[in-house]
Amino acid sequence: MIIKDLKKIKVPIKLLSYIRKIDDFNGTWKAVKLLSPEKLSSLKQVATIESVGASTRIEGVTLSNQEIETFLKNMTLKSLISRDEQEVAGYADLMNTIFDQNELLNLSEEHIKQLHRILLKYSQKDERHRGEYKKNSNSIGAFYEGKLKAIIFETASPFETPLMMERLIILYENMCHEDVHPIVAIAIIIVSFLAIHPFQDGNGRLSRALTTLLLLKSNYSYAPYVSLERIIEENKSDYYQALRSTQITLRSEVPDFLPWLTFFLASLEKQVDDLKCRIGNMQKIQRIPELATKILSLFNENPILSVADMSELLQESRNTVRSHVYQLYSDDFLTKSGSGRSVMYERAHLLNK
Repeated sequence: MIIKDLKKIKVPIKLLSYIRKIDDFNGTWKAVKLLSPEKLSSLKQVATIESVGASTRIEGVTLSNQEIETFLKNMTLKSLISRDEQEVAGYADLMNTIFDQNELLNLSEEHIKQLHRILLKYSQKDERHRGEYKKNSNSIGAFYEGKLKAIIFETASPFETPLMMERLIILYENMCHEDVHPIVAIAIIIVSFLAIHPFQDGNGRLSRALTTLLLLKSNYSYAPYVSLERIIEENKSDYYQALRSTQITLRSEVPDFLPWLTFFLASLEKQVDDLKCRIGNMQKIQRIPELATKILSLFNENPILSVADMSELLQESRNTVRSHVYQLYSDDFLTKSGSGRSVMYERAHLLNK
């Protein structure tokens, strides 16, 4: 599973255009203060909730982003009753650790194990193996009615895992010193990490958090302000297909990284596009009327509202509210469902709080 000749890593011209776009935006992000500290804080808060929600839902958690936001605001150790809540709390702590301490963290076995302990620190059933490499096989299988029907992908054995993780760290160090673009290096490390599957549980969540850490370590400083996990969740089937297509070739003499690189780079490009859109919305929102701003604020506590609901909450006439809502809808700040008197509005997906 470890590449011996880094010169065999080839990136097609089409994918290089993704990298150029990402790097161009990153250069602008670092050179120009696009948003105030207050706006950046707001972006980061929303992105973190989205990342926590998406990454844990990919693994089976059923809580919505709004439920997660409410839970985290009121969280106490006594409130961590369900498995879902424990996983959400752990991922939230992990992301905050990465955001706050990324300069002190490195891609080392010690730090990876430390991050794994943070990820599972609230999970009671994982207490025995937090921060420890797996002791039992955890190959990826197909299940039906709770029973294993077939092995889809054979991960590293418990015996192989320590040596493979050691080689993985060496591979990353070599790629950092060779002429391998950092985004390509990150993609290769993540797909290889997931092929090893070094821990008994939590590998998927940890891999997505490690992606953000490595982006930050590579000076992609915009990473905390828009959720990559949400994009992966929205394209979950393609995510797993790209992983498997590359992973089954990792033991061959010339691994085929193209399927995973294509998905990974396209996801990073979408992440940049989403952040551009959010920045545009935040800049536009500074120019909208006061009542329109109040209307948007209503959605902080109410995910779906009718014009009548807004009118009652704001104590403004329906006709006045309706005209502002229509303009917000036309400017892509709101989406709507239903028709006639039953029309309901929601805040647009890319509109930040």
